[in-house]
Amino acid sequence: MLEEEGKHKGCWVMKLEESEEFAGMNEPDKILVRSNGTVTYTGKDIAYQLWKLGMLDRTFDYRRFTTYPDGSILWETTHSGDGDPTAPKFGGASRVVNVIDSRQAYLQKVVKEGVRQVAGQKAADASIHFAYEMVALTPVTAKALGMEVSAEDATRAYVEMSGRKGFGVKADDMLDELERKAAEAVRANAAEFSPEEADAIGRQVAVAALRYFMLRYGRNKVIAFDFDEALRFEGDSGPYLQYSTVRVQNIFRRMKERGVDPRIEEREVEDLTLNQGLTDEMWELVKMSAEMPAAIRRAVDSLELSVITQFLLEMAQRFNSFYHKYPIMNEKDPAERQRRAVCAEVFRRTMVGALALLGIPVPERM
Repeated sequence: MLEEEGKHKGCWVMKLEESEEFAGMNEPDKILVRSNGTVTYTGKDIAYQLWKLGMLDRTFDYRRFTTYPDGSILWETTHSGDGDPTAPKFGGASRVVNVIDSRQAYLQKVVKEGVRQVAGQKAADASIHFAYEMVALTPVTAKALGMEVSAEDATRAYVEMSGRKGFGVKADDMLDELERKAAEAVRANAAEFSPEEADAIGRQVAVAALRYFMLRYGRNKVIAFDFDEALRFEGDSGPYLQYSTVRVQNIFRRMKERGVDPRIEEREVEDLTLNQGLTDEMWELVKMSAEMPAAIRRAVDSLELSVITQFLLEMAQRFNSFYHKYPIMNEKDPAERQRRAVCAEVFRRTMVGALALLGIPVPERM
């Protein structure tokens, strides 16, 4: 409402005193538009949220920003009258998840209340704050990125970034260094790669290292990013999941080079449960693969993406245990070899699909 008297005279103000969430506050009113006509950040955030939900009477124009090699287009907003009429429709979501750190929890509550007052309870329920703890760096990683770390900070578990204090790193610099270290790790694990191949695989490994590390923790825990931990090829890391998946691809490639058909086509995979002779370990691997959609649903319902990363880690560990006990390529009995190969293929397909969901690529070789 527009205040016509008092200290907020001339301002558009949202009243919060009637909401239980804001009861007892000394200053429950929130200014959305100042008396000079400028819109506050809160006012803009409420309008933006309403746009996301498709509840505004106007929208942006869009023009092409760039086209990627695969033909996909990145669009940008414009108000210069040069919008592209062929642009897709943006906004109008049925559910909006705002990924903003936990220190903004109060302001997100205000935005949600603003949406409720304007568009009703249903719209407010569709406005979800995905609160996460801060992302920091371990002292070792901070030093590797050229930051000056005090003796006191060097003893801490992590170094907190602060834009206001000018203490931080550029995301591009961090990503470049991560990619460089990943390429070095690839060369150390496989000397047969050319520099170009190592760089290309290194980029894929760097993507896996970063995305998995950011998702493996519960969202109420501080993420202290560490280069060495993220780039491990063993244990709880993105590169470990990539390596486990690529291992299956390598097995099938070597089998074909020897003239051995692994027999992993669609019919063989579908008939797997009808075959006799599956051991408990083999059956558990297949069963766990079938449970992946349920794990994804739990992650979505709880907004806890670490459910997926933990599930993938357990499945990769189970596969590697299975493979050590039941080698595929050197098995002499064709029927038994085919059963093991199909189990491995079920695992591979599940991993490729789930990693793609997390934005993690699977290299052809590692």
